[in-house]
Amino acid sequence: MSSVTQIRNLSNRRVTLPTDRSGSPQSSQSLDLKQPIDLDVGFDQYVFSCVLLHVLEEIAADVATATEATGLSRAELQDILEHCVPATVMQAFGLENVREAEPGVEEELLRDLLLAHARQGDPTSAYFAKIIARRALRHDHLW
Repeated sequence: MSSVTQIRNLSNRRVTLPTDRSGSPQSSQSLDLKQPIDLDVGFDQYVFSCVLLHVLEEIAADVATATEATGLSRAELQDILEHCVPATVMQAFGLENVREAEPGVEEELLRDLLLAHARQGDPTSAYFAKIIARRALRHDHLW
């Protein structure tokens, strides 16, 4: 199976997004992710979109907040969201209600190693280093 086919298969998903994070019964909306991939979208943006899809699944399952799932700060997530998702979906990430992600010692060591090999001056490379460091140490290893 080619890489393009594998990437296309990743988009064949449907996610239910929580719209109420106040603790009262949640009403939900569905996001259909079976749309074809826009090949004009940059690879980094597409990978961020895949990561954000998994983050939404964890938020909906009440497994993690957006910062816990990615290891990124609210400001870093906000920057990514502004470039990768429609404004109507941004509220599902609940950034106004989350704390900053606190990395453990092992995560900091791995993050530092990855950042040492990241493209200098490129925030996208630094974001990926932080996401990979966080996810590599979770029980479900990089999804």
